[in-house]
Amino acid sequence: MCRHRGHELLERGCGTNQKFIRCLYHAWAYGLDGALAGAPGFGKLAGFDRDGYSLVPLSIVEWHGWLFANASGDAPAFGEHIGNLGELIKNHGPEELVTTARHDYEVAANWKVITENYHECYHCSIIHPEFSRVSPPTSSLNLEPEGLRVGGPMDLAEGTQIVSLTGERHAPTLPHLAEGQERKVYYFGLFPNLLLSVHPDYIMTHRLRPLAPRPDGHRVRVAVLPRGGRV
Repeated sequence: MCRHRGHELLERGCGTNQKFIRCLYHAWAYGLDGALAGAPGFGKLAGFDRDGYSLVPLSIVEWHGWLFANASGDAPAFGEHIGNLGELIKNHGPEELVTTARHDYEVAANWKVITENYHECYHCSIIHPEFSRVSPPTSSLNLEPEGLRVGGPMDLAEGTQIVSLTGERHAPTLPHLAEGQERKVYYFGLFPNLLLSVHPDYIMTHRLRPLAPRPDGHRVRVAVLPRGGRV
């Protein structure tokens, strides 16, 4: 956001390959390091110090190919937040995978209900019979939580290779899995809004973004990103 009048510098999901990011409102320009590079009409203004109008920095952590931002600045240390989740997914090598697709959809529900529904398979045999045939709901296990995450593995049914309508594999198994991991799918939720489905041949993330409360109920946007293949 521009430091002059708070105008959006780049639309969500957009980028630039220019040397500067220029505000479309009053043409204030910023270098790619966030420093103010130009402010029309302010250059000779007494007392105006460019250094005081750089873009506000955020604390960013890169973790297995994902980026996490501490927008408020008062979050706990990232290691405390993530707990041992890195150890649980490291053999799947998510940082070596590429995004193969993206799906966005809106759900007329409170985002916390969607998160809770993701973590219980009591409904699976009724609502998802196809899924239940390839991964028995009774095989689910919640691991002891560490950090702000919950979840655990589910087994693949006998004679099933992956979670698909036929149970047949359509992509190679990820190369670094430990013995037995090719027969399990892991479902993790990382507070507040990231869900990870870690399969033997790909990883799928669900990022929940609450939109607004409404008279007819809450709404949330869900971004689904399957990741597979190799870089």
